[in-house]
Amino acid sequence: MIPNSELSAGQLDVVGRRDRILWRSTLGLSLETTPVQLDRLLDRLRQVVDDHERVLDDPSLVRLNAAGPDALDVEVHAYILTTDWNEFQEIREDLLMIILREIEAAGTTLAAPD
Repeated sequence: MIPNSELSAGQLDVVGRRDRILWRSTLGLSLETTPVQLDRLLDRLRQVVDDHERVLDDPSLVRLNAAGPDALDVEVHAYILTTDWNEFQEIREDLLMIILREIEAAGTTLAAPD
């Protein structure tokens, strides 16, 4: 049971009323990725996510999040316009395949695991 004071102070999220599912992914790019490659790739990935017909126009996010010892971490956050989990997985797969092709086209790769 949720106390009334907490319920009135918060925001209620009714899962059954959602029309979207949040997709979050972190891409670890190779440290050999140059700043020029990274800048162009980020622009392309933003365009890919924003232009996808099943991604909510606002807000989507593609940002360099960290430059660590093993990878350049790029975060992708976007709302996928579906409530069906299987369809969400298909759309996510489609986006990931497009992203992998863009990474390859940019002349870089995902970071290799240790």
